[in-house]
Amino acid sequence: MSTRQANQACLACSQPKPSSNFPEKDSPESLSQRVELLEQLLKNRTQTQSISSNGNEGGSLKSHSGFLIPVAGLPSNASRSHTLFPTTFFLDSKAHRPVSADQLHPNLPVPVGIMDVLISSSPLQSLCNTYWLRTHTWLPILSQKRISEKVDKFSAATDAGLALLLLCMKLVSQLPSELEHPALSPLYCLAKGSLSRMEHAGLISLQLLQSAILIAVYEMGHAIYPASYLSISHAARLGIMMGFHCKYAAQLFKDPETWTYREEERRAWWAIVILDRHVNLGVHGLPLNVSEPLKGTLLPCTESIWNSGEIGTNQPLFASSFTSTIEVGSFASACQASHVLGLVLRHRDDPNKATTDPHFRLSEAQQLHQTLLALSTYLDHQAQDCSMVGAIALCYSARLVLYDMYACNNQFSALGIRMSEEEDMQKASINGYGDVTREILNLLDDDGGLVENPFLCHCLYQTAAVFAWFIREKGDVEEVAGLRTVVGRLRGIERTWRVAGEYIRHLEADGSLKSLEE
Repeated sequence: MSTRQANQACLACSQPKPSSNFPEKDSPESLSQRVELLEQLLKNRTQTQSISSNGNEGGSLKSHSGFLIPVAGLPSNASRSHTLFPTTFFLDSKAHRPVSADQLHPNLPVPVGIMDVLISSSPLQSLCNTYWLRTHTWLPILSQKRISEKVDKFSAATDAGLALLLLCMKLVSQLPSELEHPALSPLYCLAKGSLSRMEHAGLISLQLLQSAILIAVYEMGHAIYPASYLSISHAARLGIMMGFHCKYAAQLFKDPETWTYREEERRAWWAIVILDRHVNLGVHGLPLNVSEPLKGTLLPCTESIWNSGEIGTNQPLFASSFTSTIEVGSFASACQASHVLGLVLRHRDDPNKATTDPHFRLSEAQQLHQTLLALSTYLDHQAQDCSMVGAIALCYSARLVLYDMYACNNQFSALGIRMSEEEDMQKASINGYGDVTREILNLLDDDGGLVENPFLCHCLYQTAAVFAWFIREKGDVEEVAGLRTVVGRLRGIERTWRVAGEYIRHLEADGSLKSLEE
């Protein structure tokens, strides 16, 4: 070695080394799993390089029986080992025979990029535990029992679908970086791209739908628009294609063999309904992606049963009344609230409202008001359970949307016939404003679970706008204190969900926070 080369070698050794992604101290189990995953990753990379050298892998599209499959980022056997999507389902659904769920979800090696993330996140049960703590408490759509069993048997050679789901679980549960916008997160870009590639390859499954839902939640929670709106619409289409919206529709898959699997399907579909209603709260005139639930629709079981992995019972959505004598879980309550919210949004955005009989419109508004009061009363009795925050937020958001329509009756044409029902609904709306703001402040007295729940953000934004209006009208010290409390909670949530900061900036831009500067 020459003197120059030796000096260069010494210089290279003296440079600071990048820190490892792994903790300094690991348990033997963690180290063992990392070694196993690394061995599987090395094996997959060797196979990929061998295939690439033969010219059989790349970014091109492969044709198989007239079906184009993008293979970039997926193992090459994804284009030849799996059964292709049954085109009969769309061409003639009467001739279609439901297929096994595994038929469109074959055993495929995990893409290298996802494996890199999972290795740095091992042990995988630790990744799952973070998800159960930060996300599952307010969005319990995954079976802890089924996920744990699958993770224990995870193989990089066969579990591409599970790997994508684990990647999305990590994505939605991690705190956002202070150095980059959530839309530019490498983990988000990897998850989004991997979902698209697997879907385009025809790898349709419940795990794919669950992954799509979690990506949509991430986008919603960090105000990544229009991606969030489009992702929720896309997840709805996937669920509809699988027949989750209606068992009388064409069914892509055979009926599940277990109650747990059917419950996961039900929870995935209800999550789509909730997201669809929530994403339309702030935008007027856009149609909902998901129609109203059918009579006979069942709610998810209680979380105590779901989290223990036992077989539970399901209450009907359309019950005669809200009652505390029947146990309804927190997620089922959120489903009930999202259903009523959907009715309020359809009432607000009815394209024919200008020509609809005003008596009918006001009567419908009163019915919605009474329904929301009953739901609020029921939820208030459950408010000590922090997992109920999502249901309460959706219910209060629905009330504030309705009251915003009728608190000022100047919107009704003075040239038409004025009705006494207008004043009745106006009084109910103004009183409702006061009731909701008081209940929100009571809710904020308890810190449990609030920071982790993104569904609370829009409700707090609406509440802040009401307080700002009260301050302009009355200027009471109590209203200023209430506004300061709500905005303070939004600032706290912003550390977890960036959408909270966007709401604060909107309030600042329209002058709603001027009273806090005085």
